[in-house]
Amino acid sequence: FGTSGSGKSQFGKNEIAQIVLDRPDDDVIIIDPEREYEPVVAAFKGSTARIHAGSLDRVNPMDIDLDADTDDGDPILAKSNFVLAALDHLIGGQTGLNAQQRSLADRVTVALYRRYAAERGPMPTFLDLRDGLIATGDPVGAQMGAALELYTVGSLNTFSQQTNVDTNARLFSWDINQ
Repeated sequence: FGTSGSGKSQFGKNEIAQIVLDRPDDDVIIIDPEREYEPVVAAFKGSTARIHAGSLDRVNPMDIDLDADTDDGDPILAKSNFVLAALDHLIGGQTGLNAQQRSLADRVTVALYRRYAAERGPMPTFLDLRDGLIATGDPVGAQMGAALELYTVGSLNTFSQQTNVDTNARLFSWDINQ
């Protein structure tokens, strides 16, 4: 906390530089609502995802590393759980998804990942999830697919396509400046 001009941002930039230089095993993730950390990220050859309407940067929340170590040994199940949590927030409203919606979304998500694991084709996206939900022929799937339109073909489609920024950079900035 501090008044404008008291050095809060400068302190943050110095802290970021110190971590990048002194702790090579640490990652730094920045949420940048005012685009003020861009020069620091560039200086340390980090990566930025610009998240706003009209941005050409894309981050696919369904990206999966099939070789990742997970508690249960199955990265598909762990990632499916993440997708369900995202859907809870995106289309579930204040109460989240109901049991029928969760089951249907889980079935479609796991099927998408199993197909990806077998074929190693394009990474599944929210657009594929939307299409899969609709393709079930279940009215609940159609309803969920319609709810996902905003995030797949609508104005918030930043997360519905293949990732085109380096999300594995150890210094990564989410530029949320509108």
